[in-house]
Amino acid sequence: MWWYGFPVLPINSLGANAWLLPIALPAWLIAFRFLGLYHPTINRSAGNLIVRTLKGHLLGSLIMLNTIFIMRGFAGASRMLLALIIAIGGAGLLLEKVAVMCMIRYGGRFRRQSTAWRVLLVGSKSDAENYLELLREHPEWNLEIVDVISASGEETVRETNGDLHPAVQH
Repeated sequence: MWWYGFPVLPINSLGANAWLLPIALPAWLIAFRFLGLYHPTINRSAGNLIVRTLKGHLLGSLIMLNTIFIMRGFAGASRMLLALIIAIGGAGLLLEKVAVMCMIRYGGRFRRQSTAWRVLLVGSKSDAENYLELLREHPEWNLEIVDVISASGEETVRETNGDLHPAVQH
């Protein structure tokens, strides 16, 4: 295509369009922060992650395009270059988010059991039960609770099923 005079990419020179990066990157950072994509609970549902990523990309694209239009008017930048940035950026962001979610969910399966962190919990019974429930929801953290000890003096230990029961004091 290049031999026939059709430019493959709509970039005349790197310096002529480098001013787009300081506008594009903060636009997407602001949009993703606004939609909560930096919060760790977003990775619980694949559908929610994909929808929020697409919404964030759309909002970031609109912020970028509006900023370029305000700064430079209709002759601000190549429309083909902006379309390429939006299309490739959207596909890349979506692929990255889904890949990170899969690594978080299924990455623990590839680790050996001997690499689990062994944790001793010190605290109240209710706090320990809440923490154990959190560990049941996140097996990818690869934590092994070895014992639970009360800070107030009444000792509690963990049964094999993860429930707490009072220990016999000697």
